[in-house]
Amino acid sequence: EAQFERNLTSSLGLPMEKFIHRENIQLYKRLLAEPHDLGAERHKLLLKLLAEEEAKDRVDRRSKDK
Repeated sequence: EAQFERNLTSSLGLPMEKFIHRENIQLYKRLLAEPHDLGAERHKLLLKLLAEEEAKDRVDRRSKDK
């Protein structure tokens, strides 16, 4: 799986990766904001996925500051 992600990133390039990253964040936020019962497990999963995507921003910013 990691090899696939590396190949995908190298073939599509950084702009595509950033686009997917932004879209994921928007999707997770939208799903969390919708007024329907997600169920506890799905809600927890969406929060986890959102936190992981947002953590990528923090890592990217730290590496640019160096």
